[in-house]
Amino acid sequence: MNRPWYYGIRNLWLQVGILLVADLVFLFLFYFHPVEYQDGLSTLFFAFILFGLNLILGVSKKNPWWRAFVINGFLLLLGVLGAAGLSTKLHWNYWHKDYSIEVNDSTFELEMDMKEKAFTICFYEKPYDVWYYRGCFMETGYNEYSLFVDTMYSVKKDLFHFSFRNDTLINFRPKPIKIERTSIEVNSFFVDE
Repeated sequence: MNRPWYYGIRNLWLQVGILLVADLVFLFLFYFHPVEYQDGLSTLFFAFILFGLNLILGVSKKNPWWRAFVINGFLLLLGVLGAAGLSTKLHWNYWHKDYSIEVNDSTFELEMDMKEKAFTICFYEKPYDVWYYRGCFMETGYNEYSLFVDTMYSVKKDLFHFSFRNDTLINFRPKPIKIERTSIEVNSFFVDE
């Protein structure tokens, strides 16, 4: 008795679904750890090894899941690369606060590294970018920081200390400068400190 063609497709999707659930658990456990242990070349090498193993299992045709392993190989390759990128982005956004403001063709950016307690202020005017100030900061209250400029590594030497409070730079210029946060806040559940 011949079975209709859609039974084979339904079984294939079920098999791929089972492998995808296993892949997602693997990717979650493997890639949500400190990003210092990852680099792009190792991740690419690892992704191609997993891709190759799935293809070898699929091409051997000794098991009834061979099509599912071939499809899973391609999906796992994309999954490993995507998970590594997501993990890196989550760690960056957890440890950094990025702010910027655009005026005409110019962009003013403030990047604060919460782990190192350091900041950088850059000014971009197409096609140039200028690195103005660099230094360290101290948290004085909730969303209030006191920033100290390191004149040794700064282009401009006319500023030594200013404040940052509630998305506003104070004493940076005669008038306070309101800037917007461009990075997202990340829950500590996703980042292993």
